[in-house]
Amino acid sequence: MKQSFKNILLVALYSIFLFPACIYARTVASPVSHFSADMNHPSAIVSTSNAFYILDGANNRVLAFSRQGNLRFQFPHIKGHHSRKLSRAMDIKLYKNKFYITDTDHHRIAIYSISGKFLHEISLPLLETSLVKATNQKIRPAEPVALYLSHDTITYSDRANHRICRINLNKITQQRCWGKRGEAEGEFQFPFMLDQDKDDYIYATDVLNSRIQIFNSRGIYFGTVGGFGSSPGDLIRPNGIAIGPRGMIYISDYYQGNISIYDKRKFISYLHDDKGQIIRFDSPVGLAITGETLSVLDAGKNTLYNYTLSTRPTHHNKKHLPKNKKNKTKISNKNCVTCHMSWLEGNRNIFSENESKDAAQVLPSVKPKMCTSCHHGAVVDSRHAITQGHQHPDIHHPLNSDDNKKSEDKIKDAFPLINNKHLYCGSCHTPHENHEKHQALYSDHKNPWLREANQRGQVCHQCHESKVADVQTKQDQARGKNHPIGIILSKAPHPKAQHFAGTDTLWQGLPEALKEQGGHSRLNKQGNEELNCQSCHRLHGAMAEPLLLLDNSSGEFCASCHSRQTNNSLEQARDKGIHPVNITLEEPLDFNDKEISHIECLTCHSVHEGQKDTPNLVLTHKDGDLCENCHSRHTADSLEDAKTKGIHPVNIELEKPLDFNGKQISKIDCLTCHSVHEGKNNTPSLVLPHQDGELCEACHEGKANVVDSDHDLRITAKNSTNRFKHSPEQSGSCGACHSMHQGSTNQLFLFAGKTPAEENLTEDKPLSTVRDKLCLDCHQEKMPGEEKIVSLYDHPFQDITLRSDNEKFPLVNAAGERTNQGQIACVSCHNPHQWAPSSKSNKKKDEIKNQEGSVQNSFLSTTKPTEMFCNNCHGKETMLRYQYYHQQLSRQYKSPIK
Repeated sequence: MKQSFKNILLVALYSIFLFPACIYARTVASPVSHFSADMNHPSAIVSTSNAFYILDGANNRVLAFSRQGNLRFQFPHIKGHHSRKLSRAMDIKLYKNKFYITDTDHHRIAIYSISGKFLHEISLPLLETSLVKATNQKIRPAEPVALYLSHDTITYSDRANHRICRINLNKITQQRCWGKRGEAEGEFQFPFMLDQDKDDYIYATDVLNSRIQIFNSRGIYFGTVGGFGSSPGDLIRPNGIAIGPRGMIYISDYYQGNISIYDKRKFISYLHDDKGQIIRFDSPVGLAITGETLSVLDAGKNTLYNYTLSTRPTHHNKKHLPKNKKNKTKISNKNCVTCHMSWLEGNRNIFSENESKDAAQVLPSVKPKMCTSCHHGAVVDSRHAITQGHQHPDIHHPLNSDDNKKSEDKIKDAFPLINNKHLYCGSCHTPHENHEKHQALYSDHKNPWLREANQRGQVCHQCHESKVADVQTKQDQARGKNHPIGIILSKAPHPKAQHFAGTDTLWQGLPEALKEQGGHSRLNKQGNEELNCQSCHRLHGAMAEPLLLLDNSSGEFCASCHSRQTNNSLEQARDKGIHPVNITLEEPLDFNDKEISHIECLTCHSVHEGQKDTPNLVLTHKDGDLCENCHSRHTADSLEDAKTKGIHPVNIELEKPLDFNGKQISKIDCLTCHSVHEGKNNTPSLVLPHQDGELCEACHEGKANVVDSDHDLRITAKNSTNRFKHSPEQSGSCGACHSMHQGSTNQLFLFAGKTPAEENLTEDKPLSTVRDKLCLDCHQEKMPGEEKIVSLYDHPFQDITLRSDNEKFPLVNAAGERTNQGQIACVSCHNPHQWAPSSKSNKKKDEIKNQEGSVQNSFLSTTKPTEMFCNNCHGKETMLRYQYYHQQLSRQYKSPIK
């Protein structure tokens, strides 16, 4: 018996020393599945037997997946009522077939059905606890970031007030809270995820204190799990927590990227795979356990990982197991080391081999992972900014190669650089300044940790001095270089008031489209909003380059303030009377030394590189330089050039100044008639309406008398079109016959009328002048003037010499030009723009509108031929011959009078 006992003892000792690993066990995670989705830094998960529900917090929604990873549905719906939407939510729990979500920004707990239908909300009251009253602690609106439900009670973490609160679902007007900011037992520095064990003890992650605190149901402190450090069993940024069926505690560390496992509050191991390797994640947050399955939500990878848990014996010697010290050495500089991890003794190099050499010289507080470990919502919610979109350049976000232009500005000494050349996060931010003094531009962001005050964008101005054009300080007021800032976003109190917005879309402050994307204006002493750099730009999380709040590929960004100046089609442009923009060209065009196929705002404008003395234009508009890039056919350098092209003269000096549209001009250029962004409605960007000849009349006095006459084809030939297939209604009273920019080479008067078809021309018609052809082409069969066909119109001109006053009754030469000596033409007697000489009188237009013509009123220059050159040849017979020639009966036959 003694020998047998001795043998058993020897075997036991032999086993202990030879196989020490056999007496230890380790939790092993075998991968089951993982899947990614269109998520943006998700934070929490609900796992059931047949589904996963992921809170995609930065996208303000919940995604419902099957266990196989197929997306079933999502909620709340984007088009839902505002009260049903979420804003930067952090946690979700399922309780009695209802989803409870911490809607952090809205200071409430939102409740939805299992199918995602909004049911109601619990608005969190600002109740003071006895502890708060005793310490005079200031209570801020609650910011719930995590919750747990049991026994019809909600327990939630209040990030804003560093406390835990409980609400009875049957008496939601009553709540009990405990905790305040601090490092002692029962105090918190940003409480986060919660769980509850089988004995109803509450486990709360205490993020910046790097621990888990345990409380009973009445909020009395019971114990702590973990603590700050980088040794096994220590935590840095604890986030998610899940308690398994056997009481094992699983804690995710956002910064270290691992899952720590505790049993009876003692660390036993990290989560390992079946090969004994520690499983590393990018940024693990939410945890959930269903049966033997552990679900880990990795916010950095936007991925859900699922593992089957099992307990296996270890294969390590006992000396390699973590030691749980009862009296752990307290780190004296913990508040510094919590960010500056390199100061922690024995800490590994946190920079990977793939990171730049410059990064290795930076204090680890500026590593992106260190920033997001607080800013993903556990401490501050910046998921919409630092975890997505475009970021201000630094060592972690270098400039694109094509954007890497050498700046003309120098970075001030107040903003340190790496090796005196590279920006990093600490160039602008530091926790070692008086943050109350150095507030940010944003009124709701009191702690930006900036090196300089930035209420009026001073930090931006110091580094980007050349980009500043403040209308109030007159800083860099060279018109055309930079978009102005300092404009007051309200209506001017009186006409002479300066620096106020000129468009009514800005009179109510910064447009909502910009505010929704983080745009801000600065406040002046009177409390009015003023345009600022950050009204357009966003340093972190911008939607487009260069750090813009909105994408501008289709002009959406410019349109948010300049809606009057933008359009999306040729039709919309004409309706507004502005230059077309956001359109694709039929074929590419050479513009300013580059080929373009799309017209947008930035085709002509440069927000920060505009030409001097221009409205931020890429080229000067003097002498049509800018317009000519696209409209070379429509510009000219001289009268001869214009005549050759068949266009209205432009870029010419007038012989004498002219009153035009309320101002005196001495030169005709493109902008004399056109206003690119302020044109009259239903015009091609014209400064005056053209339909009734008002624009032409401004220079060509008396020509608008054609309106409402028979030569107004809008009345007498509505269905006709000119050579460019424009109807009279489209082209207006003048445009039916004239084209300012599309005329033929050397075509008289920019004539736009159609030429009769060859079959309509007959050889027996008398000779006519080149100038007569303009009239006769219309007054023929199948042409707009076919009801007034002119069959007799010739006058002898051979072997006679005629003289006349060119200004009153002109003659024409062979080229159709007005002369004092030449041939009689239609224009010698007729004025095609004026129905009758009396139409200049004060008679109402309705009295002369569309009358039947006679010898006394059919577009005649005068009804007194004796005042004309006729009298020179015909003498006393002038009136007789005039009457005979102009009678309807006489015009049916060829005149016998020679």
